[in-house]
Order: sequence, then C-alpha cells, then structure tokens
Amino acid sequence: MYRISLTYFIAIVFILAGLNACQPEPEVPDQSKIYTSYLLNYNRTEDKTTAKATFYLNEPSQTNQQKLELTHPATVNYNNEELIFNSLDRVYKKEFLGLVQGSFNYKNYNGANYLNSISMVDSVDIYSSTDSVSMQSDYYFEVIGNPLASDEVVNVYVESINSGESYTSSFQSISGLTVQVSSAQLTSLGAGETLIIVNRRLEYTNNINTPDAGGLVAVEYTVQYTVVIY
Repeated sequence: MYRISLTYFIAIVFILAGLNACQPEPEVPDQSKIYTSYLLNYNRTEDKTTAKATFYLNEPSQTNQQKLELTHPATVNYNNEELIFNSLDRVYKKEFLGLVQGSFNYKNYNGANYLNSISMVDSVDIYSSTDSVSMQSDYYFEVIGNPLASDEVVNVYVESINSGESYTSSFQSISGLTVQVSSAQLTSLGAGETLIIVNRRLEYTNNINTPDAGGLVAVEYTVQYTVVIY
C-alpha cells in the first residue's frame, strides 16, 4: 500500500508541475508606453479626499481606452499609502478623511520612480435661497468662488436620486454665475430628492513626472447640495 501511495503522490507532483509549466508568464508592457493619469478630488460636503491613478497603454483617446493593471513589483502610492486596484473600473483608488494634499508616487516594473506633488485648487460653493423646488417654475442657484485660472473649469451636475435623470453643464467663468434649471428639466428629474454637484477642476499635462508616453493630472474641489422637487 505504501508503494502505491508513493507512486500516486509522485505522479500528482509531476502533473502539477506540468500544469504550472504550461501557464504563460504575464505579458509585461513596454514601460515607456504607459500613460499615467492622476486625479485628486476633495469633496467638502463629505469631507473626504479621493486619490485615483489610472494607467493606459499609450495616450488614451476615443479609440484607445486600454487600462492596465500594474505588473508586480510595480506600485502606486499617495502620501505613502498604496492605492488599491478596482478590477471593475480598472482604477487604483484610496479615500482619506479630510483634505489631504500630497504626492503620487508611481514605481514601475523596472524600478523607475515618478513622483508628482499636488496641491488642491481654490474652493467653490453653492448658494440657494431654498431647498424645496416646485416643478411649476424655473429654479436658480448661484455658484460662488474666486475667479478661475486659465486651465480651470466649473462643472455642474444636477442628478435625481430617484429617477436617475441628470443634467450637466460646464462653465469657463465663475464671476456672477447663476445656473438655471428649467421647469421642463425639473419635471423630467421628477419628484423627490435631487443632488446638485459643483466641481471646480484643474487639468494639466505639462511639468509632471511621467514615462515617455506622458500623463495628466486633474485636481477637483467638489461641493454638494440637496433639493427636494415637488
């Protein structure tokens, strides 16, 4: 019995070894062709900072959206905290309590380091005279903040929590900015809670430390306000 068991054991070892030998090594992309995209978002309403890093094979475009999962031992950190890969949206991400400014550090497969320090953009705010809005008339609210820099934009999102309907607007100037949500849009959004999100965004591709393929840094300051449509 002992000799038979030993024979089976040896056979299983050889089979497993053969299976492992048949598995191909993961393909490691040319490290110089990895395009790095960093996003730092502070949501003042929730008082949290979100750091995201996305890696593409070559610069992304309408025809190229190939996101990469880094090959070990490559890593990406924000303020020495490792970002976690989300396999669903293929983005590295981590959230922090409060406003956390700092640095992204990407260490590629070959051991090269790319460090980028990021500061938060200026703040933005919402002023609304009411949090209860009738569908029968247009609704207006103000966006308040210091003048935008040349590379900044303000994005406004109006999203119904119940229906999922949403509207998006972008503005190049914040001075005297009043946003109108028409009666027809309110009706389309439907009764119930609607979230207003105002996002001040700075985006730049120059003066950042990246592989040869290049990269992008985006910095966002976000504030939210909830109204009830009736």
